[in-house]
Amino acid sequence: MLRERRERVAAVGTGRGGGARWANMEVGERREDEQWGVKVIIHTYSSLTHTITGLMHAVGVPSSPKPITTFFTGSTINIPAGEGLWSRSGMGGVKQASLDAEYWARLGPFKGVVGKEELMARSRDQRWLEEMTRGWVLMRWKEREFVNVAPTECTLTIAGHYLIALERSTGQVEGLYCDPSTPPYQRLQLSPAVPGGRFALGSFEFR
Repeated sequence: MLRERRERVAAVGTGRGGGARWANMEVGERREDEQWGVKVIIHTYSSLTHTITGLMHAVGVPSSPKPITTFFTGSTINIPAGEGLWSRSGMGGVKQASLDAEYWARLGPFKGVVGKEELMARSRDQRWLEEMTRGWVLMRWKEREFVNVAPTECTLTIAGHYLIALERSTGQVEGLYCDPSTPPYQRLQLSPAVPGGRFALGSFEFR
């Protein structure tokens, strides 16, 4: 499967109070033979349930004659409310703290600061976790279904899920695709098209 090839170019909608601001994103650190364009559109975000829905449009995927669109759901991780970092059923199958810790340790506020084992131990400290993630939005994204093609018509897999770290002050996004059946550390790197672009979350929905 070609999930390891799925580096992304994306557009992410952000907004506050019913409006939305759109920022074009681009991917860095790709080999020429591994890249294709993807546009990510977030259609809804609820500040009450901390849930997201959207579409991913992949263009130029090897062995696919047409663009591939997938529907995804996601959630922001509400650290102050005591929500943990580890995935449970619905985002990656069974609870998988060890795998998630290995990936979170390579992302955002944790990268270069703590390793997998230390993160697993210290994540039980709510105050430490809140301090470490201040200024960041941590999310999980899960592609649920193909929209315009059948699973047998393309070489992509959507069995895994993404761990996402977004820096509020800059709008920079880092993500890793988590699926034990594919090569590890498949990295997603996004930056706002507008330099210094910031990110805010409110509730919005497109009609």
